[in-house]
Amino acid sequence: MIVVYIGSYIGSIDEAKQFEYQIVDATLVLRNWYIGKRIDEEVLEGKDRAKYGAEVIDKLSKELTGIYGKGYSKRILYQCLKMYRMFPRIVNEARSQLGVLSWTHYRILTQVEDTAARKWYEKEDYEQVWSTITLQRNKKSCYCRIPRNAARYFLS
Repeated sequence: MIVVYIGSYIGSIDEAKQFEYQIVDATLVLRNWYIGKRIDEEVLEGKDRAKYGAEVIDKLSKELTGIYGKGYSKRILYQCLKMYRMFPRIVNEARSQLGVLSWTHYRILTQVEDTAARKWYEKEDYEQVWSTITLQRNKKSCYCRIPRNAARYFLS
């Protein structure tokens, strides 16, 4: 009887931890999206201003890293910018995806240059709840190009 009682606590704690991870992931996605949005709209003014943008991102990276520590490298800031440009309506359209697709999922999706393929991967990723490893594998194998009925046999 005591084992069942403790087991119910463990189950509740595990569920809460999973929810915590989803909240953290959603917050990270939104934070990085907003960083990309601000860089694009306020600094680059929606244009590709390569030299100026590189200087600003370099300075911003140094300042943010000085204040907050790791996680604000130039590479990350460029990924934030790319994510915002590829998913400009994420705040309005993807509320239901928040917590399902992590920052790592979006980083992988931003590597897919073809818009139709990227949207396909995003939809499948969300519906199938792919891990980042599965998403990466499917992207590398051009999984979106395999006919639906053949895909079952190809990856099983």
